Amino acid sequence: MKRFVLPPDCHGEGEITLSGNDFHYLCRVRRLKGGDSVPAMLADGSRYFLSLTERGTNTCRARVLPDPDTDRQGESGLEEIPPIEVYQAVPKGRALDDVVRRCVEAGVTRVVPVYTDFSVATAQPESSERNRREERLQRIARSAAEQCGAVRLPEIAPAVELSQIPSFAAKEDAAFFLHQEPLAEQSLHGYLEAAIRKVVLAVGPEGGFSPPELRLLEHKGFCPVYLGPQVLRAENAAFFAVAAIRVLLLERESWTTRNRQT
Repeated sequence: MKRFVLPPDCHGEGEITLSGNDFHYLCRVRRLKGGDSVPAMLADGSRYFLSLTERGTNTCRARVLPDPDTDRQGESGLEEIPPIEVYQAVPKGRALDDVVRRCVEAGVTRVVPVYTDFSVATAQPESSERNRREERLQRIARSAAEQCGAVRLPEIAPAVELSQIPSFAAKEDAAFFLHQEPLAEQSLHGYLEAAIRKVVLAVGPEGGFSPPELRLLEHKGFCPVYLGPQVLRAENAAFFAVAAIRVLLLERESWTTRNRQT
């Protein structure tokens, strides 16, 4: 179910005033009038209803009401699988916009842009430009979450250097990096067969990860994953991999049961 994502300054029930993109979406795209209601949620997934009480030229007033079905779970199937995080090498231009949009639509819970040796942009931009980009990515993530019916607003973290990403040595975490050559020791099925707490995916730029970066990722507990001979564009690779992982996780009970029987 599509849900309007409430603005950050809203913390639950009560009256709020909406303007800008929120007003445009509700009153011009959704064409709500006074008395109309839409499902809504906070960034953490807490569910509400938003009832429009007054519509002006550029602003509107609304009442945030409790959702009577707030205890319902598994509405979209995303709550049934472990969270998926993506560490995405910063691609050229605004391709990162597409990465964030598609990853959110695929059901990721967190996206972290990463600077790598072969990234077109190999250093952090100036503070003002970085802030503008982070705000733009947040808007894109919020719009995508509303469009696809996400159960919570995914986190879009500030960009980091590859050396700054954490280690994932715990058996409860499944950490992968995409590689064009078949270096993987086992299949994606094999990696996901054990009970896992979280899936972490590192995706390189179009030139791939450099040899030192591959060694660094393996040292941090990432395993290589080979998804076939096709060469994917940087803005498509994460979506392709997340879609494969999500389907396997959603169907995990059926194929793990079948494997045990055989």
